[in-house]
Amino acid sequence: MPPENDSARIWRYLDFTKLVSLFESQSLFFARTDKLGDPFEGSWPQKNLRVVRDNLPDIPVDKHEIYFMDVANISNLLKKWAECNAISCWHLNEQESAAMWRLYLKSDEGIAIQSTFARLRDSITDDRTVYIGTVRYIDYETDWFDPINLYEALLHKRKSFEHERELRAVVTAISTGPEEREIDFSKSEITDGIKIAVNVNMLIENIYVAPDAPTWFTDLVSSIVNRYKYKFNVQQSKLSERPIY
Repeated sequence: MPPENDSARIWRYLDFTKLVSLFESQSLFFARTDKLGDPFEGSWPQKNLRVVRDNLPDIPVDKHEIYFMDVANISNLLKKWAECNAISCWHLNEQESAAMWRLYLKSDEGIAIQSTFARLRDSITDDRTVYIGTVRYIDYETDWFDPINLYEALLHKRKSFEHERELRAVVTAISTGPEEREIDFSKSEITDGIKIAVNVNMLIENIYVAPDAPTWFTDLVSSIVNRYKYKFNVQQSKLSERPIY
């Protein structure tokens, strides 16, 4: 589900080259789901699989072998489904996060895009349909989610990732079979990711420069913003300010 509040603040922490790529291409990069670094991406919790297996008493004996084959195929289907989707990940927080700066930047020469849920939603100009929802964090050994909606597998993660407070924009790129309505999960249109066209002025509200970035880097970011004729504010994060005792 999307956030209840349209003005909910969201953040994306990235390095300088990705910011320039966003400006140059006028598009957001969505990474293929199975390239996000978590092997559980797109998978079902154990309880979901147990529920499927426990339906065995309702299956005629002569159909057991076929049923077990179908259950085994679920895992393959989910893996293929993950390959057919790409995701743009955002951090939901009213304030910038010191933890996110540390987790997602390789050096002090990085930036954070500050936007809102409504800005992200309304900035998308691409012809493809983009779904946006908040991630729910569950115990993959004891919890479960609705198996009918395949997108549920993309909007749930393990509780150990709760600190990410993630909002996800999801796009599906999938081929159809010989019949127009036939979906071919074996033919993903995504290799590593896909670029989705956006209105950058609409998307970005502010740009924050990493807390310990040198002055020249802040000036460089401002210069690039001006060069592309954008008007949003560039400011350095104040997380490294010294306290006044």
